[in-house]
Amino acid sequence: MALLFLYVLRPISDPDVFWHLKTGEWIWQNKALPLSDPFSFTTRPPAGSREAALLTLHWLSQVTYHALFSLAGLWGLMLLRGVLVATLVFVMFKRNRGDFLLYAGLLILFLVALLETYPLDRPQVFSFLFFGILLYILERKPERPLASPASRLLWLPLLMFLWANYHPGYVLGIATIALYMTMELLRQLHPSLSPLEQRDLKHLLAAGGLGIVCSLINPNTYHALEVLNMPQYHAIANVEYRTALSFMRDFKDYSMGIFFFLVLVTAAGIAVNFKKSDITEVVLIAGTGYFSLMTVRYVPFFLIAALPAASRAFSQKHLLQWARAALLAISFFAALFFGANEIKNVEAVLSGTLIDESNYPAKAADFIIANDLGGNMYNHYDWGGYLIWRLGPQRKVFIDGRALDEEINRVSLAINMAQVRPGIVEWKSLLDLYHINYIVTTPFWQSGAALPLTNELMKDRDWVLVFSESSTMIFVRDVPANARVISHYSLPKKILYR
Repeated sequence: MALLFLYVLRPISDPDVFWHLKTGEWIWQNKALPLSDPFSFTTRPPAGSREAALLTLHWLSQVTYHALFSLAGLWGLMLLRGVLVATLVFVMFKRNRGDFLLYAGLLILFLVALLETYPLDRPQVFSFLFFGILLYILERKPERPLASPASRLLWLPLLMFLWANYHPGYVLGIATIALYMTMELLRQLHPSLSPLEQRDLKHLLAAGGLGIVCSLINPNTYHALEVLNMPQYHAIANVEYRTALSFMRDFKDYSMGIFFFLVLVTAAGIAVNFKKSDITEVVLIAGTGYFSLMTVRYVPFFLIAALPAASRAFSQKHLLQWARAALLAISFFAALFFGANEIKNVEAVLSGTLIDESNYPAKAADFIIANDLGGNMYNHYDWGGYLIWRLGPQRKVFIDGRALDEEINRVSLAINMAQVRPGIVEWKSLLDLYHINYIVTTPFWQSGAALPLTNELMKDRDWVLVFSESSTMIFVRDVPANARVISHYSLPKKILYR
């Protein structure tokens, strides 16, 4: 619990939480779901069901965020973090099939892997919890071969309805239900496969089928599945689509090593206990394991599926003593190594720092509001969500992390790279085409290299620097409408050499 407490107090640093918050506010105020983008002036009318679905996929999560923010500010989001993860831990304990202390060690490793890498302020955390609850309902246990028919019929449809309106991860829920239904039907082929009694099988099929149907009761019905067809540019830009190995290597995220360790532990556990393993569980673990190795966004789902099986395997008498000691020791050192860096969160929160403003243009947003900058804005991609929260919907962004329009991503890249073609200065032409009046940008890429756009703006007489701090700059177009701001705040320019 102390480990969870330290991570829950982390200042908010994920950019997506802000546009989720603002969308929840918009839905609440308008008593409707957005049919078009209320926050960006560049988003074209949805060209297809995928783009339309992206506007409403997380609507219930977003309303939840807004409700808690309205009641308790950012502390409401902090509280939600703790409640969701604590509930997930509770569900995981309810699924324990082995030694308590050994399983506690596995859960500590799970928490470190989850909390180190995955932001707790995004709707995906609801999917982690709902997946754990789904497995609790579906799994067989010696003392509870099946959940009671009444609870199965009640909870599966309700769970899938909620999941489908909180997060598109419910697609994994559909696949998991289909897997359990299929495997239970195959078990009927031979008594040695421990088939269900006919009555229980009928209840499972009815509840599972109803659960899948209820998952389609969402604003996008089956069209939400089209979101799985991720545009290539977004899959490349989104770090969650990297393989686990490249994620650990490129971002020096060594907590991913815990994931690889737990993959080996689970594989070894299934190997030594294969004859007693549940075939449905093995297939589920193999499937989620494959996807988690290919894409880091699936790592938590694999761990949620795998830990009870690993615990049961190593709780056998001839393995328990050394396995328990080894896992407790490893989990202790992992919690100490990674958790020690989170102690600073207590000091940050006590000082009132609930947002890591070093990641966002907070003072630039203050400047824009104070000086009532108008017209179209061009902004840095990573800051779109924060600017939506601070400035929208009155001031609309150029681009943000929702990735609603593939063409705008290409346009933004051309502008940032200060692209020039024979006979045309493309970046300037694009700024003119979109009638950009002011630019909120960063001087440097994350690598430390100078952003080409910023260097060109420094040399261009049509743009005036009016705001600058270490990570943020604002340029305004040199036109009469900006004369007051220019006269009061014009700053000398210099070329950035990094």
